[in-house]
Amino acid sequence: MARLLLHIGAHKTATSYIQRRFHLNRDLLARHGILYPDIGPNRAHHILATPWIDIPEIPESYWGPEETGSTGRTRQDAFFEKFTKDYASQKGTVFLSAEVFSRALPQHVDMADLAKRLSDFEEVKIVYVVRHQTDYIQSIWLQVAKNGRAGRFDPFLAHALQKHLASGVWIDHHKVIENVLSGFSRDQLILFDYETIRKHPEGVIGPFLELLGSPLHVHDLAELDNREANISPDPLAIWMTHAAFFPNPLKLGLYQKLKDALDRIRENYGKKKTSLYTRAQYEAVIQASSEMNIPLRGWLESDKGDSPIFTTPSSDQILFRDDLTEADLGPYLPEENLRMREKLRAALSQ
Repeated sequence: MARLLLHIGAHKTATSYIQRRFHLNRDLLARHGILYPDIGPNRAHHILATPWIDIPEIPESYWGPEETGSTGRTRQDAFFEKFTKDYASQKGTVFLSAEVFSRALPQHVDMADLAKRLSDFEEVKIVYVVRHQTDYIQSIWLQVAKNGRAGRFDPFLAHALQKHLASGVWIDHHKVIENVLSGFSRDQLILFDYETIRKHPEGVIGPFLELLGSPLHVHDLAELDNREANISPDPLAIWMTHAAFFPNPLKLGLYQKLKDALDRIRENYGKKKTSLYTRAQYEAVIQASSEMNIPLRGWLESDKGDSPIFTTPSSDQILFRDDLTEADLGPYLPEENLRMREKLRAALSQ
């Protein structure tokens, strides 16, 4: 019987990169006992969450015929059952990756039901990657903004800190852990810290290969085409572009101009990266996170021995939103559009 490792996110912890890299190398991995199923319609395995979560982007063609009779089974149930029948009896380790399994709203996975459905596997482990909320909240808003669906950042942040939710995702990682433990035992759950795995000698792929017991190393795997890369945008350039065009879609021409300008401004300030936050907002997230992460620290300390504690990131190398002045940015604002210049000035003065 096969073992199963289910990677459930979190969102914005290199999940897309991991999924694309494993999907690209699935034939090589299979020759070494690691099965990364190609069950569509994308490189991840979100389709397996559909017994509990509506995922409209999955085409109807992926489901079989409608169930007949009064069994109460849906086509999603039948798909999941076929998956377990196909893979649980095989040799090796099945690796699944789908961050939707850690979502909170508008629906979430019933972990007790999931555990029952996976009971045919010899062993089941769940791996979840935590990321500090200062970066996590920012990354979630940036993704929504890139997709053209973001409201203004400040109300988004206020809601996240009040409800511990950002775009339907728990920013309180312990809430995800509690949900997992409603169906699985503590020794079935494995936590990784995002900043730690990023610094692994073989990058974020390395810890997963080790966890899977693979003899392969990251240099054995084919690399993604550059067009497959999901490169994170400059946060402050996206924020200013969003401010200039809201509520209309972003225009990448202005984003690129602002990014180029910020690259030069950052050098003048001696900073490594920019931020969506003002300094006060950043400190508010730090304070809220320190309280949210108390149970998480305890979990790491009690179950993971000498694993690194979830630490507060340093702000020394960050160029914050309110560090900028109109004098800094003025030479780079578009001369031809006075209304846009005024919107950018107003946004920076908030």
